Amino acid sequence: MENKKSFKLIEGQYDTDDAGRILVALISNKIKYHDVEAFRIQERSNGNVSHSEKRVKELTAMKEQIKQLVLDAAENGLDFKIRCDINIELVPAKQLAQ
Repeated sequence: MENKKSFKLIEGQYDTDDAGRILVALISNKIKYHDVEAFRIQERSNGNVSHSEKRVKELTAMKEQIKQLVLDAAENGLDFKIRCDINIELVPAKQLAQ
């Protein structure tokens, strides 16, 4: 089995409205994932959620930067050329401490 794989998630030129919707939706879904993950960790084991909390802060800041970039592009009559690849590498599974 091949251990590395790439997928083309986004590739193309988009106007500011479409680019904003696409990018904000991606980031919002990732934020939602971390929120749910933190809740799950807290409910199951009252474990450490600092990684998810940190990522939510980073992603929220990124979302605001993208919103500002969309506004700036719209004011200047610019489109977005976006390329987003997903690179996956299969690695040995983590062994849980018992």
